Amino acid sequence: MRYFDPDALRTKALRYYERGKVQAAYLQNDESFFPLRLGIKTPSEKTIRSDFTRIRNEIKRLEISGFPLEYKSFHFASLGEQRLPVAVLFPTREAYLKLLGLGGAFASFVQESAILLDAFGSLRHLLIEKPKLIEEYIGDWQRIVAVCRYLTEHPYPNIYLRQLPIEGVDTKFIASRKKVIDLLLMHLLPKSAYREDVTTLANGGFERKYGFLTPQPMVRFRLLDPACYIAGQEELALPEAAFASLYPDIETLFVIENLATFLAFPAYPKSMAIFGSGYGARYLKSAQWMKDKRLFYWGDLDSHGFAILSQFREFFDNVKSIMMDRETAKRFSHLAVEEPKEKRFEGKAAMLTEEESELFDELRRKHFRLEQERIPLTYLQEYIAKQDYFSEKRF
Repeated sequence: MRYFDPDALRTKALRYYERGKVQAAYLQNDESFFPLRLGIKTPSEKTIRSDFTRIRNEIKRLEISGFPLEYKSFHFASLGEQRLPVAVLFPTREAYLKLLGLGGAFASFVQESAILLDAFGSLRHLLIEKPKLIEEYIGDWQRIVAVCRYLTEHPYPNIYLRQLPIEGVDTKFIASRKKVIDLLLMHLLPKSAYREDVTTLANGGFERKYGFLTPQPMVRFRLLDPACYIAGQEELALPEAAFASLYPDIETLFVIENLATFLAFPAYPKSMAIFGSGYGARYLKSAQWMKDKRLFYWGDLDSHGFAILSQFREFFDNVKSIMMDRETAKRFSHLAVEEPKEKRFEGKAAMLTEEESELFDELRRKHFRLEQERIPLTYLQEYIAKQDYFSEKRF
């Protein structure tokens, strides 16, 4: 064991900065934080006697390291009086920063924190709680403050992020800093100036929470029967609201999770294929006319495929799954892969049938994933023919 190790003492001293304690003391104007004393464990008389040369060399190395040391004299029966370092004592913040090479970093902290606090002095308490926040966004605070100032002066602006009249602030800047801007605004704005019910910032959540405009979700679909084409078009995309009021002359709907499969889905009479785009199927819930149609959902045979099916069935209790069964999973098991741990769905899927729920649990236990695009379209056609969904032949 090394008792007088300058590297270990440096690491110990740095922790006060890395954990934000030095910065918090500055923000609090805490003059009692320095002098900062770091104690050094004193070796026993037996240890010194048995390895006297090593101990003396350690002390010499520590002394030339530049650390300001505090000494104490000890009287040992077998060694006599020995003067040993018992602590590193940083008399001032300036001495601490200089010795550890933190002067530049602290100067930046002071400058950047002043930008925020000069604009919003009420955030001092927040910075004292989270002093490392400043360093996470060094160089950005001028623009972050500008965004926060705009929203405190213009709550619910009803514009797109791209329209913010702030030089140097674009949608990419805000997209990568939504978390910190949200944190600040939650401390700056009254509850009436943002939506408390929006609990996630992803997928347009930040925009909805603070009253920005967002692009309307688009529903992409294909008419699978030429007799049902709209304005002569087989494939269209409409805003969610427009799709909800469409009322097409079709009888059967297939909601397809995968884009390539959606594009290649074969033709059937009086039918439509809708690109579900994973959890994007939730954008269909306002299309109540779908409840009066024969409705099928086909997703991946994995945890998320059944989670999406369950969610979709919350909106449409008439939906039936196709090719999301044990027979399909077994037939194409050689094409399955292991579902990555970080991508597995761990929640509940309450709207599944008993058979679907049993398969869902089994797939999760085995981490089984059979992607939709791995299943041949010939099998799709065989499956639909076997189920006799259409009394007339496919054309």
